[in-house]
Amino acid sequence: MNAQGELSTTDKRVVQTLLQDGPTSRSGLQQQLGFSRPTISSAVTRLIERGLLEEAGLAAYGAGRNGRPQVLLRPRSTIGAALGIEVGRARVAVTVAALDGTVLAQKLTTFEAGPSLAHRLGIALRSVRALISSGTITADSIIGTGVAISGRHLPAADDPDATGADPAGFPLERLRRLIPAPVLWDNNTRLAALRHLREAPAAATTGLLYVVLSDGISAGLIDGTEIFRGGHGAAGELGHLCMDPAGPLCWCGSRGCLEALIGMGAILRRATDHGLEVTDLAELSALAGDGEQRAVELVSWAGTLLGVALSSATMLIDPRRIILSGQLAHLGVSLHEAALQELTRRRTAVSLPVPELVLHEGTQYEASHGAALQALQRWGTDFMVAIQ
Repeated sequence: MNAQGELSTTDKRVVQTLLQDGPTSRSGLQQQLGFSRPTISSAVTRLIERGLLEEAGLAAYGAGRNGRPQVLLRPRSTIGAALGIEVGRARVAVTVAALDGTVLAQKLTTFEAGPSLAHRLGIALRSVRALISSGTITADSIIGTGVAISGRHLPAADDPDATGADPAGFPLERLRRLIPAPVLWDNNTRLAALRHLREAPAAATTGLLYVVLSDGISAGLIDGTEIFRGGHGAAGELGHLCMDPAGPLCWCGSRGCLEALIGMGAILRRATDHGLEVTDLAELSALAGDGEQRAVELVSWAGTLLGVALSSATMLIDPRRIILSGQLAHLGVSLHEAALQELTRRRTAVSLPVPELVLHEGTQYEASHGAALQALQRWGTDFMVAIQ
Protein backbone atom coordinates (compact mmCIF):
# COMPACT_ATOMS: atom_id res chain seq x y z
CA MET A 1 0.00 0.00 0.00
CA ASN A 2 1.42 3.41 -0.86
CA ALA A 3 1.31 6.58 1.20
CA GLN A 4 -1.98 7.71 -0.36
CA GLY A 5 -3.73 4.56 0.86
CA GLU A 6 -4.24 3.11 -2.61
CA LEU A 7 -4.00 -0.61 -3.21
CA SER A 8 -0.58 -1.87 -4.20
CA THR A 9 -0.08 -3.78 -7.43
CA THR A 10 0.13 -7.02 -5.44
CA ASP A 11 -3.10 -6.24 -3.59
CA LYS A 12 -4.87 -5.53 -6.88
CA ARG A 13 -3.63 -8.82 -8.36
CA VAL A 14 -5.01 -10.71 -5.37
CA VAL A 15 -8.39 -8.98 -5.70
CA GLN A 16 -8.52 -9.58 -9.46
CA THR A 17 -7.72 -13.27 -9.04
CA LEU A 18 -10.45 -13.82 -6.45
CA LEU A 19 -13.01 -11.95 -8.56
CA GLN A 20 -12.07 -13.90 -11.66
CA ASP A 21 -11.58 -17.41 -10.28
CA GLY A 22 -13.66 -17.45 -7.10
CA PRO A 23 -12.68 -18.30 -3.51
CA THR A 24 -9.27 -19.88 -2.93
CA SER A 25 -6.72 -20.25 -0.15
CA ARG A 26 -3.52 -18.33 0.52
CA SER A 27 -1.49 -21.19 -0.94
CA GLY A 28 -3.80 -21.19 -3.97
CA LEU A 29 -3.10 -17.50 -4.52
CA GLN A 30 0.61 -18.18 -4.15
CA GLN A 31 0.49 -20.86 -6.86
CA GLN A 32 -1.66 -18.81 -9.22
CA LEU A 33 0.25 -15.53 -8.90
CA GLY A 34 3.78 -16.83 -8.35
CA PHE A 35 4.41 -14.57 -5.35
CA SER A 36 6.22 -15.71 -2.20
CA ARG A 37 4.28 -16.88 0.84
CA PRO A 38 5.17 -13.75 2.92
CA THR A 39 4.10 -11.47 0.07
CA ILE A 40 0.71 -13.19 -0.25
CA SER A 41 0.24 -13.32 3.51
CA SER A 42 0.93 -9.59 3.88
CA ALA A 43 -1.37 -8.67 1.00
CA VAL A 44 -4.22 -10.79 2.37
CA THR A 45 -3.80 -9.29 5.84
CA ARG A 46 -3.96 -5.75 4.42
CA LEU A 47 -7.05 -6.51 2.35
CA ILE A 48 -8.87 -8.12 5.28
CA GLU A 49 -8.03 -5.15 7.51
CA ARG A 50 -9.43 -2.78 4.87
CA GLY A 51 -12.67 -4.77 4.71
CA LEU A 52 -12.21 -5.94 1.13
CA LEU A 53 -11.65 -9.65 1.77
CA GLU A 54 -13.09 -12.12 4.25
CA GLU A 55 -12.37 -15.70 5.28
CA ALA A 56 -15.04 -18.10 4.10
CA GLY A 57 -14.53 -21.46 5.80
CA LEU A 58 -12.24 -24.32 4.84
CA ALA A 59 -11.53 -25.80 1.45
CA ALA A 60 -13.14 -29.22 0.94
CA TYR A 61 -9.73 -30.85 1.10
CA GLY A 62 -8.39 -28.75 3.98
CA ALA A 63 -9.59 -30.55 7.07
CA GLY A 64 -8.24 -33.90 5.92
CA ARG A 65 -4.70 -32.73 5.15
CA ASN A 66 -1.71 -32.77 7.44
CA GLY A 67 -0.73 -29.37 8.80
CA ARG A 68 -2.78 -26.19 8.85
CA PRO A 69 -6.27 -26.36 7.29
CA GLN A 70 -6.70 -24.37 4.08
CA VAL A 71 -8.84 -21.30 4.80
CA LEU A 72 -10.71 -19.96 1.78
CA LEU A 73 -10.63 -16.26 0.96
CA ARG A 74 -13.19 -14.26 -1.01
CA PRO A 75 -14.19 -10.64 -1.64
CA ARG A 76 -16.41 -9.42 1.21
CA SER A 77 -19.87 -10.32 -0.01
CA THR A 78 -21.81 -7.49 1.65
CA ILE A 79 -20.19 -4.51 -0.07
CA GLY A 80 -21.69 -4.83 -3.54
CA ALA A 81 -23.20 -7.11 -6.16
CA ALA A 82 -23.50 -7.52 -9.92
CA LEU A 83 -26.69 -7.95 -11.90
CA GLY A 84 -27.05 -10.35 -14.83
CA ILE A 85 -30.07 -10.31 -17.14
CA GLU A 86 -30.85 -12.71 -19.98
CA VAL A 87 -33.34 -11.47 -22.55
CA GLY A 88 -34.08 -14.77 -24.28
CA ARG A 89 -36.59 -15.76 -26.94
CA ALA A 90 -38.93 -17.46 -24.47
CA ARG A 91 -37.62 -16.39 -21.07
CA VAL A 92 -36.20 -13.54 -19.06
CA ALA A 93 -33.81 -14.62 -16.31
CA VAL A 94 -32.22 -12.39 -13.70
CA THR A 95 -29.28 -13.29 -11.44
CA VAL A 96 -27.77 -11.24 -8.63
CA ALA A 97 -24.19 -12.28 -7.79
CA ALA A 98 -22.04 -11.24 -4.85
CA LEU A 99 -18.50 -10.03 -5.45
CA ASP A 100 -17.18 -13.58 -5.06
CA GLY A 101 -19.60 -14.81 -7.75
CA THR A 102 -21.96 -16.49 -5.28
CA VAL A 103 -25.58 -16.31 -6.42
CA LEU A 104 -27.64 -14.14 -4.06
CA ALA A 105 -30.97 -14.21 -5.88
CA GLN A 106 -32.53 -15.35 -9.14
CA LYS A 107 -35.85 -14.67 -10.86
CA LEU A 108 -37.29 -16.36 -13.96
CA THR A 109 -40.16 -15.41 -16.26
CA THR A 110 -41.12 -17.69 -19.16
CA PHE A 111 -43.50 -17.01 -22.02
CA GLU A 112 -44.31 -18.11 -25.55
CA ALA A 113 -41.64 -17.07 -28.02
CA GLY A 114 -42.51 -14.00 -30.05
CA PRO A 115 -42.54 -10.78 -27.93
CA SER A 116 -40.37 -7.94 -29.19
CA LEU A 117 -37.03 -7.17 -27.57
CA ALA A 118 -38.50 -4.00 -26.10
CA HIS A 119 -41.34 -6.01 -24.51
CA ARG A 120 -38.90 -8.55 -23.11
CA LEU A 121 -36.75 -5.76 -21.67
CA GLY A 122 -39.88 -4.48 -19.95
CA ILE A 123 -40.31 -7.91 -18.33
CA ALA A 124 -36.68 -7.78 -17.18
CA LEU A 125 -37.15 -4.35 -15.65
CA ARG A 126 -40.22 -5.54 -13.75
CA SER A 127 -38.16 -8.45 -12.38
CA VAL A 128 -35.43 -6.07 -11.23
CA ARG A 129 -37.98 -3.75 -9.62
CA ALA A 130 -39.41 -6.76 -7.75
CA LEU A 131 -35.95 -7.55 -6.39
CA ILE A 132 -35.57 -3.93 -5.28
CA SER A 133 -39.03 -3.89 -3.67
CA SER A 134 -38.28 -7.09 -1.75
CA GLY A 135 -35.11 -5.58 -0.34
CA THR A 136 -32.92 -8.17 -2.08
CA ILE A 137 -30.93 -5.40 -3.76
CA THR A 138 -30.84 -1.63 -3.86
CA ALA A 139 -30.21 0.27 -7.05
CA ASP A 140 -27.03 1.75 -5.59
CA SER A 141 -25.63 -1.62 -4.45
CA ILE A 142 -25.14 -2.85 -8.04
CA ILE A 143 -21.62 -2.23 -9.35
CA GLY A 144 -22.44 -3.23 -12.94
CA THR A 145 -24.99 -5.01 -15.09
CA GLY A 146 -24.45 -7.60 -17.79
CA VAL A 147 -27.19 -8.20 -20.38
CA ALA A 148 -27.30 -11.46 -22.35
CA ILE A 149 -29.35 -11.22 -25.56
CA SER A 150 -30.49 -14.13 -27.71
CA GLY A 151 -29.71 -13.98 -31.39
CA ARG A 152 -27.21 -11.96 -33.36
CA HIS A 153 -27.01 -8.24 -32.62
CA LEU A 154 -24.46 -5.71 -33.76
CA PRO A 155 -23.48 -2.72 -31.63
CA ALA A 156 -24.67 0.73 -32.58
CA ALA A 157 -21.02 1.81 -32.13
CA ASP A 158 -17.63 0.12 -32.30
CA ASP A 159 -17.29 -0.66 -28.58
CA PRO A 160 -20.22 -2.81 -27.35
CA ASP A 161 -19.34 -1.98 -23.73
CA ALA A 162 -19.39 1.79 -24.18
CA THR A 163 -22.27 3.91 -22.92
CA GLY A 164 -24.44 4.71 -25.91
CA ALA A 165 -23.22 1.68 -27.87
CA ASP A 166 -26.28 -0.45 -27.19
CA PRO A 167 -27.39 -3.23 -29.54
CA ALA A 168 -28.74 -1.75 -32.74
CA GLY A 169 -32.48 -1.27 -32.30
CA PHE A 170 -32.40 -2.24 -28.62
CA PRO A 171 -31.57 0.78 -26.41
CA LEU A 172 -30.84 0.00 -22.77
CA GLU A 173 -31.44 3.50 -21.43
CA ARG A 174 -34.44 2.41 -19.33
CA LEU A 175 -32.20 -0.11 -17.56
CA ARG A 176 -29.60 2.59 -16.87
CA ARG A 177 -32.26 4.85 -15.36
CA LEU A 178 -33.38 2.05 -13.03
CA ILE A 179 -29.86 0.87 -12.07
CA PRO A 180 -27.31 3.71 -12.23
CA ALA A 181 -24.36 1.42 -12.94
CA PRO A 182 -22.37 0.68 -16.09
CA VAL A 183 -23.88 -1.83 -18.51
CA LEU A 184 -22.31 -4.34 -20.89
CA TRP A 185 -24.06 -6.73 -23.24
CA ASP A 186 -23.29 -9.75 -25.39
CA ASN A 187 -24.86 -12.81 -26.97
CA ASN A 188 -26.46 -15.13 -24.39
CA THR A 189 -24.54 -18.23 -25.48
CA ARG A 190 -21.19 -16.51 -25.11
CA LEU A 191 -22.06 -15.24 -21.64
CA ALA A 192 -23.35 -18.68 -20.62
CA ALA A 193 -19.97 -20.08 -21.65
CA LEU A 194 -18.28 -17.68 -19.25
CA ARG A 195 -20.17 -19.18 -16.31
CA HIS A 196 -18.43 -22.51 -16.84
CA LEU A 197 -14.90 -21.15 -16.45
CA ARG A 198 -14.95 -21.56 -12.68
CA GLU A 199 -15.96 -25.22 -12.96
CA ALA A 200 -13.43 -26.13 -15.62
CA PRO A 201 -9.97 -27.53 -14.82
CA ALA A 202 -7.32 -24.83 -15.08
CA ALA A 203 -5.90 -26.29 -18.30
CA ALA A 204 -9.34 -26.27 -19.97
CA THR A 205 -9.74 -22.51 -19.58
CA THR A 206 -7.21 -21.93 -22.36
CA GLY A 207 -9.80 -23.21 -24.81
CA LEU A 208 -13.40 -23.86 -23.76
CA LEU A 209 -16.15 -24.34 -26.34
CA TYR A 210 -19.69 -24.16 -24.99
CA VAL A 211 -22.39 -25.46 -27.35
CA VAL A 212 -26.14 -24.92 -26.95
CA LEU A 213 -28.26 -27.50 -28.77
CA SER A 214 -31.89 -26.43 -29.07
CA ASP A 215 -34.12 -25.31 -31.96
CA GLY A 216 -31.08 -23.31 -32.91
CA ILE A 217 -27.48 -24.35 -32.36
CA SER A 218 -24.86 -21.86 -31.23
CA ALA A 219 -21.51 -21.82 -29.50
CA GLY A 220 -19.37 -19.63 -27.29
CA LEU A 221 -15.57 -19.80 -27.18
CA ILE A 222 -13.60 -18.72 -24.11
CA ASP A 223 -9.83 -18.45 -24.23
CA GLY A 224 -8.32 -17.73 -20.85
CA THR A 225 -10.84 -15.28 -19.45
CA GLU A 226 -11.71 -13.62 -22.75
CA ILE A 227 -14.84 -14.19 -24.82
CA PHE A 228 -14.03 -14.60 -28.52
CA ARG A 229 -16.49 -12.51 -30.54
CA GLY A 230 -14.89 -12.45 -33.97
CA GLY A 231 -14.32 -9.52 -36.27
CA HIS A 232 -18.01 -8.67 -36.60
CA GLY A 233 -19.34 -9.90 -33.25
CA ALA A 234 -20.85 -12.96 -34.93
CA ALA A 235 -18.54 -15.78 -33.79
CA GLY A 236 -20.17 -19.02 -32.68
CA GLU A 237 -22.67 -19.70 -35.47
CA LEU A 238 -22.09 -23.45 -35.27
CA GLY A 239 -25.66 -24.17 -36.33
CA HIS A 240 -24.99 -22.75 -39.77
CA LEU A 241 -22.07 -24.98 -40.65
CA CYS A 242 -23.05 -26.68 -43.90
CA MET A 243 -23.29 -30.44 -43.39
CA ASP A 244 -24.99 -31.26 -46.71
CA PRO A 245 -25.23 -28.75 -49.59
CA ALA A 246 -28.26 -30.65 -50.90
CA GLY A 247 -29.85 -30.99 -47.46
CA PRO A 248 -33.04 -29.46 -46.08
CA LEU A 249 -33.67 -25.74 -46.36
CA CYS A 250 -32.69 -23.77 -43.26
CA TRP A 251 -34.53 -20.65 -42.11
CA CYS A 252 -31.40 -18.67 -43.07
CA GLY A 253 -31.99 -19.52 -46.74
CA SER A 254 -29.12 -21.99 -47.13
CA ARG A 255 -29.40 -25.76 -47.33
CA GLY A 256 -27.98 -28.45 -45.09
CA CYS A 257 -27.16 -26.30 -42.04
CA LEU A 258 -26.47 -28.29 -38.88
CA GLU A 259 -29.51 -26.91 -37.06
CA ALA A 260 -31.75 -27.66 -40.04
CA LEU A 261 -30.70 -31.29 -39.60
CA ILE A 262 -30.43 -31.81 -35.83
CA GLY A 263 -32.09 -28.78 -34.24
CA MET A 264 -34.82 -29.81 -31.80
CA GLY A 265 -37.66 -29.26 -34.25
CA ALA A 266 -35.83 -31.09 -37.03
CA ILE A 267 -35.13 -34.09 -34.77
CA LEU A 268 -38.78 -34.37 -33.70
CA ARG A 269 -39.97 -34.12 -37.32
CA ARG A 270 -37.52 -36.83 -38.31
CA ALA A 271 -38.78 -39.01 -35.46
CA THR A 272 -42.34 -38.63 -36.76
CA ASP A 273 -41.17 -39.47 -40.29
CA HIS A 274 -39.67 -42.68 -38.86
CA GLY A 275 -42.97 -43.67 -37.29
CA LEU A 276 -42.07 -42.70 -33.72
CA GLU A 277 -44.95 -41.22 -31.73
CA VAL A 278 -43.09 -38.67 -29.61
CA THR A 279 -43.94 -35.10 -28.72
CA ASP A 280 -40.69 -34.07 -27.05
CA LEU A 281 -37.06 -35.06 -26.64
CA ALA A 282 -37.65 -36.69 -23.25
CA GLU A 283 -39.99 -39.22 -24.90
CA LEU A 284 -37.48 -39.84 -27.67
CA SER A 285 -34.71 -40.34 -25.11
CA ALA A 286 -36.89 -42.76 -23.14
CA LEU A 287 -37.58 -44.83 -26.26
CA ALA A 288 -33.87 -44.94 -27.08
CA GLY A 289 -33.11 -45.94 -23.50
CA ASP A 290 -35.62 -48.79 -23.80
CA GLY A 291 -33.82 -50.03 -26.90
CA GLU A 292 -36.42 -49.03 -29.51
CA GLN A 293 -34.31 -49.54 -32.60
CA ARG A 294 -35.61 -46.59 -34.63
CA ALA A 295 -35.07 -44.23 -31.70
CA VAL A 296 -31.59 -45.62 -31.03
CA GLU A 297 -30.62 -45.16 -34.67
CA LEU A 298 -32.01 -41.61 -34.79
CA VAL A 299 -30.16 -40.46 -31.68
CA SER A 300 -26.97 -42.14 -32.89
CA TRP A 301 -27.32 -40.45 -36.30
CA ALA A 302 -27.78 -37.05 -34.66
CA GLY A 303 -24.78 -37.62 -32.40
CA THR A 304 -22.59 -38.66 -35.30
CA LEU A 305 -23.55 -35.57 -37.29
CA LEU A 306 -22.86 -33.44 -34.24
CA GLY A 307 -19.45 -35.11 -33.93
CA VAL A 308 -18.66 -34.19 -37.54
CA ALA A 309 -19.55 -30.55 -36.86
CA LEU A 310 -17.57 -30.44 -33.62
CA SER A 311 -14.58 -31.96 -35.40
CA SER A 312 -14.72 -29.22 -38.03
CA ALA A 313 -14.85 -26.56 -35.32
CA THR A 314 -11.97 -28.07 -33.36
CA MET A 315 -9.74 -28.15 -36.41
CA LEU A 316 -9.96 -24.34 -36.42
CA ILE A 317 -9.95 -23.43 -32.74
CA ASP A 318 -8.45 -26.48 -30.94
CA PRO A 319 -10.38 -26.33 -27.63
CA ARG A 320 -9.39 -28.44 -24.64
CA ARG A 321 -12.97 -28.86 -23.37
CA ILE A 322 -16.34 -28.88 -25.15
CA ILE A 323 -19.55 -28.56 -23.12
CA LEU A 324 -22.81 -29.70 -24.71
CA SER A 325 -25.85 -27.97 -23.24
CA GLY A 326 -29.41 -27.10 -24.24
CA GLN A 327 -32.51 -29.18 -24.83
CA LEU A 328 -30.81 -31.80 -27.02
CA ALA A 329 -28.60 -32.64 -24.06
CA HIS A 330 -31.68 -34.48 -22.74
CA LEU A 331 -30.92 -37.16 -25.34
CA GLY A 332 -28.18 -38.07 -22.90
CA VAL A 333 -25.45 -40.64 -23.06
CA SER A 334 -26.40 -42.06 -26.47
CA LEU A 335 -25.99 -38.66 -28.14
CA HIS A 336 -22.77 -37.99 -26.23
CA GLU A 337 -21.22 -41.36 -27.08
CA ALA A 338 -21.98 -41.08 -30.80
CA ALA A 339 -20.62 -37.52 -30.96
CA LEU A 340 -17.49 -38.44 -29.00
CA GLN A 341 -16.83 -41.50 -31.16
CA GLU A 342 -16.99 -39.45 -34.36
CA LEU A 343 -14.96 -36.59 -32.88
CA THR A 344 -12.32 -39.04 -31.66
CA ARG A 345 -12.13 -40.82 -35.01
CA ARG A 346 -11.57 -37.61 -36.92
CA ARG A 347 -9.10 -36.05 -34.48
CA THR A 348 -6.95 -39.16 -34.11
CA ALA A 349 -6.89 -39.61 -37.89
CA VAL A 350 -4.73 -36.48 -38.08
CA SER A 351 -2.83 -37.22 -34.84
CA LEU A 352 -4.49 -34.49 -32.78
CA PRO A 353 -5.51 -34.70 -29.10
CA VAL A 354 -9.22 -35.22 -28.48
CA PRO A 355 -10.91 -32.49 -26.41
CA GLU A 356 -12.84 -33.47 -23.32
CA LEU A 357 -16.52 -33.69 -24.26
CA VAL A 358 -18.90 -32.94 -21.37
CA LEU A 359 -22.69 -33.28 -21.34
CA HIS A 360 -24.38 -30.58 -19.26
CA GLU A 361 -28.16 -30.21 -19.13
CA GLY A 362 -27.77 -26.86 -17.37
CA THR A 363 -30.34 -24.51 -15.87
CA GLN A 364 -32.33 -21.58 -17.17
CA TYR A 365 -29.91 -19.20 -15.44
CA GLU A 366 -26.70 -20.06 -17.31
CA ALA A 367 -26.60 -16.85 -19.36
CA SER A 368 -27.82 -14.46 -16.67
CA HIS A 369 -25.24 -15.86 -14.22
CA GLY A 370 -22.52 -15.54 -16.85
CA ALA A 371 -23.62 -11.95 -17.53
CA ALA A 372 -23.28 -11.11 -13.84
CA LEU A 373 -19.83 -12.71 -13.73
CA GLN A 374 -18.75 -10.70 -16.76
CA ALA A 375 -19.83 -7.52 -14.99
CA LEU A 376 -17.81 -8.55 -11.93
CA GLN A 377 -14.79 -9.28 -14.09
CA ARG A 378 -15.12 -5.92 -15.84
CA TRP A 379 -15.81 -3.61 -12.89
CA GLY A 380 -15.19 -5.55 -9.66
CA THR A 381 -11.58 -4.54 -9.06
CA ASP A 382 -12.21 -0.87 -9.88
CA PHE A 383 -15.16 -0.88 -7.47
CA MET A 384 -13.13 -2.37 -4.62
CA VAL A 385 -10.34 0.13 -5.18
CA ALA A 386 -12.78 3.05 -5.41
CA ILE A 387 -14.54 2.35 -2.09
CA GLN A 388 -11.26 2.86 -0.23
